[in-house]
Amino acid sequence: MEKNTVLDIPIFHKVYDLYKTLNSYHHKIPKSQRYTLWQKCENSTLKLLEAIVQTTHQKKEERIHTLYRMSDTLDLTQSAHSLSL
Repeated sequence: MEKNTVLDIPIFHKVYDLYKTLNSYHHKIPKSQRYTLWQKCENSTLKLLEAIVQTTHQKKEERIHTLYRMSDTLDLTQSAHSLSL
């Protein structure tokens, strides 16, 4: 049986695309926001990518806690993004 990698998980691709999109807008964001809320959004997105990779190496019990933390991070990222617009 072939083992799937993290790169095969659709959510990884979605979050990766989100980070690329955020990064592409980086130069268009005013400096007053670029290094505050916008940076927070980019950092949170990177944290999500890290957490997705971590979940592939965790046992089921640990994975659930990581997924809850990911959900919290995503909620905070969405809030920060809304405030930065």
